Amino acid sequence: MNIEKDNFFVITGGPGGGKTAVLHALAEKGFACVRETARQMIKDRLEKGLPPRPEPSVFARELFQVDFDQFRDNL
Repeated sequence: MNIEKDNFFVITGGPGGGKTAVLHALAEKGFACVRETARQMIKDRLEKGLPPRPEPSVFARELFQVDFDQFRDNL
C-alpha cells in the first residue's frame, strides 16, 4: 500500500506520555481525531469482565488491526 497524505499525523508514545491530553487538546481546537486504540480496547475488555490485556503478541495484533482499519477508513 503506497499512500501519500500531507495532513495525516500519528501520535505515539509510552504510557503516561500525554497522548490522550494532546488528542483532547486538538479535538477542542476542531481537529478531527481518532480515538486512542489501546485505551478503548482495555476499557471494552474490562466492561466484558475480561482482563485488561490478553497475551502481549495477541494484544499487539489486535491493536494493529484496529489501527490499520481506522487508518484505511479515514483516508
